[in-house]
Parts: sequence; C-alpha cells; structure tokens
Amino acid sequence: MEVVLLNMIPFVMALLFCWTPLRMTLKTTGMAIVTALTMAVLFIGFAALLPQVTQGEPWIAVYEWMSTLGFSLVWRVDSLALMFTLIVTGVGIAVFLYAGFYMDDPDELGRFYAYLLAFSGAMLALVMAGNVFMLFFAWEATSILSFLLIGFKGDKSEEARTAASRALIITGGGGLALLVGLMLLGVATNHANGLE
Repeated sequence: MEVVLLNMIPFVMALLFCWTPLRMTLKTTGMAIVTALTMAVLFIGFAALLPQVTQGEPWIAVYEWMSTLGFSLVWRVDSLALMFTLIVTGVGIAVFLYAGFYMDDPDELGRFYAYLLAFSGAMLALVMAGNVFMLFFAWEATSILSFLLIGFKGDKSEEARTAASRALIITGGGGLALLVGLMLLGVATNHANGLE
C-alpha cells in the first residue's frame, strides 16, 4: 500500500498548489523548496524498496475499480519500474528547484507546479502500471498534462499554443495506437484461450 500512497503524494500536492493562499504564503523560493523536498521524499520512499525488489520480489497492489466490468488499477514495482521511479523523482528534484528560480510570479509558478506535480504523479503511475488498463489511463493522463505544460504560456505566445497542439496530436495519436494495440492483444488472447 505504501507505493500507492507514494504515487498519490504528487496529486495531493498539486491540489494544494491550486489553493491561492498557499501560493501567496510560500512565494517562489518557498514553492521551489517544498516541491523539491516532495520529490526527495518520494525518491527516498522508492529507494527503500530496493532490498525487496532486488531479491526478485516485485511489489504489487491492486485497487478494484468497477469490478463488475473487470476494471482494476494495478501498481507493480519490479527492478525496471523502480529504476524509472528513481529517475522521475531524482530528475524531478532538479527540475522543481530550477523552475522556482526561473519564474517570478508566485501565482503563475503555483499553477505551473500544480501541473508539474500532477505530471510527475502520472509518470510514476505509468512506469508502475501493472495492467493494460492502468497503462492506458496513465498514458492519457501524461498526454493531457504534457499539453498543459507545453502550452503553459499559451495566453501570451502563439508558439506555445502551436507546440501544445502539436504535442496533443502526437500523444493523442500515440494513445489511440496504444488503445488499438491493446484491443488487438485482447482479441488475440481471447482467441488463443478459446483454442485451448
């Protein structure tokens, strides 16, 4: 269960950064430190799984969601997933620190951090996806959040709007290709099961 909680921390922090009084209280430097510390806590939390995962025991959690339709969210942390969670959180420390010293407006930075925290959570969910439903759900979340991040200055820049639209088309197309691939995989698996 601790991995699921670790995965939820960026989303909770993103919601907190949507709250204007918090943004105004922390100012820009405070937001940089708080978000970088959040990534550091996540890095340490995932690093604590190293002994279990390196012994060949993946960590698995299942959350039943719409069980009547057979949908569930599955988190699986094996050695590959753990490596990527450490990359996401490790690089995240530097990115969050840099962004805090790059922007001056606390309100603008708070909104940017909310998007970036949610994107980090979606990336963590993507690399820990233990079933195809979770994989698709996390992929689409990263697509939408990357659109918001790339087009962050879209109200001031035509280039940002164009780049965000292009990113949405590419990631949306990739999501549709993923969906078609998953459907074909499901058909092939059911067909193979029917032959046995």
